[in-house]
Amino acid sequence: MQHRREHAAAAPSSQPLTELDQSSVTRLRTCARPSKSRRYVIVGGPGVGKTTMANVIAQQCDLVRIELDELWWGPNWMSAGSSELQTRVRARIDHIDGWVADGNYLDEVSSMLWGSADVIVWLDLPRRTGFVRAVRRSSRRVMSRQELWNGNRETWRVLTPSSLRALWRRWPDYPRRIETLLRADPSYMDKLVRLSSQRKIVWWTSEQHVPDRRARLEVFP
Repeated sequence: MQHRREHAAAAPSSQPLTELDQSSVTRLRTCARPSKSRRYVIVGGPGVGKTTMANVIAQQCDLVRIELDELWWGPNWMSAGSSELQTRVRARIDHIDGWVADGNYLDEVSSMLWGSADVIVWLDLPRRTGFVRAVRRSSRRVMSRQELWNGNRETWRVLTPSSLRALWRRWPDYPRRIETLLRADPSYMDKLVRLSSQRKIVWWTSEQHVPDRRARLEVFP
């Protein structure tokens, strides 16, 4: 069984971000200006929509998308290791004018990415929402034999009862770790956009993509 830092599973919700934003997302033109935010980090538990949001931001703002899972997982699910991941991430962000990175890997690269980012987007959806999406997405990937990173594919092992129980149990670790890191460095709070529902995600993506203080939803007191 592959030991994943993030459960690769997750199916779109009944109203996924990509469908809801097909018309309104065209209003994100201003974010491509050099004076606006050009470096984004998107974090959150499995299934919350990090990849979807990263794709939308990258496309509409003409940014390079950095998928941390792709840099972490080599062929046959061989992990890069902390030092190698840091080297790969640094090589990307040092030579790119604007980027959006999605994924957690908090112990490995949070200080590098969060420190360099203009905006930290935390998709803080409820555990049940992310869990259901994760299971649906893994089911779709397994049945379609979808190739993920470097030739890897998910297998039915990610959907066994023991795997699903493990995913459910470790879910609280994601928001707990993210909050701990945010509180540890006050500068992160000035970059934070925390979105706790799909409605808020869609609203921010379509209307407030260039964040200012009005767009910082549910920042810690």
